[in-house]
Amino acid sequence: MSDAEKILLIRLKSIGDILFTLPAVHRLRDNLPRAKLSFLTSKEHAPILDGFAEVDETIALDRALFQQRRLKAVWAHTLELIRRLRRGRFSLVVDFQGYGETALLTWLTGAPERWGSVYRDRAPGLIQKARPATTASTPPIGISRC
Repeated sequence: MSDAEKILLIRLKSIGDILFTLPAVHRLRDNLPRAKLSFLTSKEHAPILDGFAEVDETIALDRALFQQRRLKAVWAHTLELIRRLRRGRFSLVVDFQGYGETALLTWLTGAPERWGSVYRDRAPGLIQKARPATTASTPPIGISRC
């Protein structure tokens, strides 16, 4: 992997889970200092990442909007999010959440490399399947390639 890659990290839920993801962000930054790191998280948790030096960009998903069932607003937000993910031209997406919904977001980026796991196999094919690790394909952050 080139040091100048664009990498998207996905972790939507819970403040604690996001905080536990930060050591992986540190490791990525240590190993790929010139990579652009973007972090997709819930809108209510995005402020945690503001000012966090290792993250270059925070992308917020307004999960509360989906609960309000305002179809027009949900549709507009979803389309804008998809556009932003596609415009990012990410070379790698790491899904730390492991749910079908985050696997779908990972797939929607169009990134050639997608790492993570899908909870209970809800979304087969959205995350790349596990391959035997080799020196060239081993992720630099200590997580499994999927």
